[in-house]
Amino acid sequence: MAMIRAVLHTHPAPDDPPVVLHHINRHFRYLWGGGIFATAVYGVLDAARGTLRLACAGHQPPLLARGSGEVLALPVEAVVPLLLMELGTVPCTEHMLRSGDRLLFYTDGITEREARDGEMFEEGRLTSVLSKIASFAPALMIDRLVTELDAFANGREPHDDQTLLIVGLA
Repeated sequence: MAMIRAVLHTHPAPDDPPVVLHHINRHFRYLWGGGIFATAVYGVLDAARGTLRLACAGHQPPLLARGSGEVLALPVEAVVPLLLMELGTVPCTEHMLRSGDRLLFYTDGITEREARDGEMFEEGRLTSVLSKIASFAPALMIDRLVTELDAFANGREPHDDQTLLIVGLA
């Protein structure tokens, strides 16, 4: 992850999501076919226009939480994960956002967090919790989500990394 992040920061035009994903993937061409991969979703938010442009390489889409409590996965057409092969054409979707919206970006370590009986947290539970806290400030949303995850797991440690990022539009 750190190496991918470093390569991301070398790109001269970070405002074009498909071009950025190609840049990262091609930098690691020497790994193609080696059996390792990385999923990614890359977005460019224009808060003034209220738009989010997204490109996706095998990653789950971000969730959009409206102040009303409505939660939906943002439609995004994914290509294969990074580090496997040439990506080909990477689609880019544009979404209109409004004041009060919250965007949740997360890794699969969140939805795959297991309880003691092996049950996973899953996207449905994440969406349910998110709908109840959709109008909270982003930092409070993160605190609440982490509390819900830990309560669900009931002391069972995660098997994978867990990352949450919430972007709130004023």
